[in-house]
Amino acid sequence: MALSSMTNRSPGDSITAADWDVVRNNIVLITGTAEDSTQEGWGQSWSVFNPSAGATITDTNTNDIINAAQDIAVYTGATNAISDVSDGATIQETDLNNTQTTVTNGYNSRTTAANSYLSQESKNTSTRTSSWSTTVTHDLTVTFSNEAHRNSYFNAGGSIYFTASRSGGSSTNQNTDWSNMLSAMGTIKMNFTQVTASSGSTTSLGMYDLTTSYQTIFEKSGSGAYSTNYYKIQAQAPNSSSIRFLITFGDSHTGRGYFDSVDGTLSSVVGNFRPNSGTLPNGFDVTVATPTYATNSDL
Repeated sequence: MALSSMTNRSPGDSITAADWDVVRNNIVLITGTAEDSTQEGWGQSWSVFNPSAGATITDTNTNDIINAAQDIAVYTGATNAISDVSDGATIQETDLNNTQTTVTNGYNSRTTAANSYLSQESKNTSTRTSSWSTTVTHDLTVTFSNEAHRNSYFNAGGSIYFTASRSGGSSTNQNTDWSNMLSAMGTIKMNFTQVTASSGSTTSLGMYDLTTSYQTIFEKSGSGAYSTNYYKIQAQAPNSSSIRFLITFGDSHTGRGYFDSVDGTLSSVVGNFRPNSGTLPNGFDVTVATPTYATNSDL
């Protein structure tokens, strides 16, 4: 779907219940049932005044719709172009037009949420303290209650994040490079359409781009003599309600004539930035339940 057409009114034009009904339906398109093909719908049940054909629209009714549009703008960081209608005031064409503009702005930013409205939650950690060489992997599955839950989570600006670290152990250049590499990549995030990180090779592969086969969504390499070492995240969608991640730490560097291993504590952490706004300024909220995380194999 897409926003229903909203025509701006000119001074002197009649403003009807049908006009406000279009605006209200577009608000529901953004906040309501989640759709995957168009990345619409936050899975929320906002109670917004529903104009009936031919009904008289009061300032209270109008403000209910305006307030929902304002909270969409606040949540997404979109520009709010409308103020409440004063008690007893005549509803003007600018009230309708500016509300339509605010809803359009919110629609265009619908998959974005301010960080303050996302809960960062560490959900799955794998740790290794024995030395290793070649490769070790952290394999896990993130499961949503159903497809609508998954779509709502990402449509409302949610993401899955990854961090990794190495500490302690021997004072070797190999260990130091691993520590530096993992620190430099920072927090990696996969949202509905892309992967972001402080450094490394990111991709334009998000939740909606996943298939039933693994795809590499992020990779970071070591430096200098250790440039063949790597950290890699692969992802697949086994079904419409789950995502499986395979995180590989690859130690491809070998010393000259001696066994070259990594020791100390290696840690891989996966979690979420979950839509969880709390009460927005006009009383609405955006809350999506946390998915479950299950380890398939540890480091």
